[in-house]
Amino acid sequence: MRTIEDFFIDIEDFHDDLEIRDTKTIHTQEYEDTVRELYADWQAVKVSLKPHTSERVIEEIDTLFTDLLGESRRSSPRVSQSANYLESIENIYIEEIYPEISMREIEAGFVNSLVSELDQIEDDKYHTYIEEAIQCIQVGANRGAVVLGWQAAMYGLYCKLEEHSEPIHVAYEKKFHTKPDTSIDDFWDFQKLKDENVLILAEYIGIIDKSLKDMLVR
Repeated sequence: MRTIEDFFIDIEDFHDDLEIRDTKTIHTQEYEDTVRELYADWQAVKVSLKPHTSERVIEEIDTLFTDLLGESRRSSPRVSQSANYLESIENIYIEEIYPEISMREIEAGFVNSLVSELDQIEDDKYHTYIEEAIQCIQVGANRGAVVLGWQAAMYGLYCKLEEHSEPIHVAYEKKFHTKPDTSIDDFWDFQKLKDENVLILAEYIGIIDKSLKDMLVR
């Protein structure tokens, strides 16, 4: 079965073929057959496209194909006009469809990566955070995924801070040159700190690197 990408590559190839012609009109059986085949393929492709793009985009391409078919039925179809229709279809793909498909592929790869690592997570609470974040991504609840992902990250940092050999209040005093406002010696105490300070401490004692800390603190 041809993919969406394959179909639009065929559109591009047909457009390129018309662009290099040195005649103003074209009336060959091959030209007519190609237009009909592309139109027939489009009927199948647009079904696959519906989850990835808006009805408006599909309607725009429908209109362009209708115009292209109409042009192909003229007694002397114009090369430039046919090429313009194809170029417009290409541009819609590049600007409207390809970015969305690429993002879906990235999301799918990210989710698959997370799923493959789930079995390696031994901590039940951390496992639950990640599992629920994955479920949010899969149903398009991206805001929920971000919240759960952040909770998972902070939970993981709290655990690492608790395991650290040096008492965290000592590291806090060294880093911030002041004593913390409250006791911060165990997992539950760390939740009293601002997330930003947790990240700064995590970098200070070597749990995360500076680039990751800077990215998360923004």
